[in-house]
Parts: sequence; structure tokens; C-alpha cells
Amino acid sequence: YDNSVWYFQAPMKYNTDLSLAYLGWIDFYQVFLSGDYSRLNPTDLFPIVRIRCEKRSYSIAIEYYSTVGPVAANHMFHIKLDENLWRISSKDNRKMSKRVFVDCLANVDSLEILGDWTVGLETVGLDSVRIYKERLG
Repeated sequence: YDNSVWYFQAPMKYNTDLSLAYLGWIDFYQVFLSGDYSRLNPTDLFPIVRIRCEKRSYSIAIEYYSTVGPVAANHMFHIKLDENLWRISSKDNRKMSKRVFVDCLANVDSLEILGDWTVGLETVGLDSVRIYKERLG
């Protein structure tokens, strides 16, 4: 069994101003190639997506959790970028708000996507990460 939870970390080009994607989406595919998926890590304890913002005078992470894990060998995740669906992790007990959420999206230091879904060892692929805002009309 593995002793740590690991994440894919996006390339530096994602560490940019993503605030225009507010109320848009982050989409990605994960391919589950090997592992015992009958023994998942508790999905309520580990965020599926974590966006860290440390460029300000404070350090926060906005985190998206789900009670549902992967249901197929190829799974598409479609996650709304809305502060009401995300949690905040902050050393100074900062509260989630639209301003804090958008400020974090504007000052991304890292974008991380969960890769460690099981309590054992597994092989997981990540593909087609896309962050966007839907066009109106």
C-alpha cells in the first residue's frame, strides 16, 4: 500500500490569471489503467482539484471535493468554477467568498488534480485538461 496521496501538477502555463473562467468549467479525463478500484481513498478527505494561491499576503487553496469517485475506466470530470461548490483551505481561517475565489483564480500558483484514488498502488493517466467559460448566446 502507498503511504501518501499524490496529485498531477499542471505545467507552469496554467499558473496564470484564470479569473475570466469564473463560473465556467474545468474539464479533464482520467484513464484508470491498473489498481484495485474497489478500495478507494475516502473522496470526502482528499480534494479532486486544488488551486493554490500564494502570491498575495495570504496563502489559500480552493479545493473541490466529491462524494463520487471514478465510475469507469475512462472518466470525464466536469467541474463548475463556482465558489459555492468549492472549499477553502487557509491558515488564517479566511472565509470563502466570491472575491476570495476570483482572487485565487487570478493569482494561481499551482493547479493540482488528484491521481491517487486507491489505498493501494494504481496507474492513472490524465488527458485533455481544459479551463473555460461558456460563451453566452
